[in-house]
Amino acid sequence: MIFAKWLAAALVCAAACAAGNAPATQWSCTNESDSGTRNSWTLTIRNDGSKLIGNLTDGEAVIELSDIKREQTTLTFRFFVNGKPYGFEGKSEGATLTGKYAGEEARGTLRCRQSGD
Repeated sequence: MIFAKWLAAALVCAAACAAGNAPATQWSCTNESDSGTRNSWTLTIRNDGSKLIGNLTDGEAVIELSDIKREQTTLTFRFFVNGKPYGFEGKSEGATLTGKYAGEEARGTLRCRQSGD
């Protein structure tokens, strides 16, 4: 499902936020929707002045992230799929990030590992 892939991508972005304030951080992520669909995504996060920006991509689709926030080990962000809002909240531990996303059309879990580790 394209929708599940987009949601997974958004979650991956949160993982990148956990990496800190590096110029650009990439994460390899697996999304598993509550319906059981699994997809791979790449999450990229970078600093743009005083804020974090990022996106999720599966090599074809690109999902822009917004409202990316990091507080200690908690990462949150928002994104849109099919014009509908979704939210992600995850916890980072070392080079991994795990969290839940939800929106009108789908929900699930995103598991990410920082690339290069």
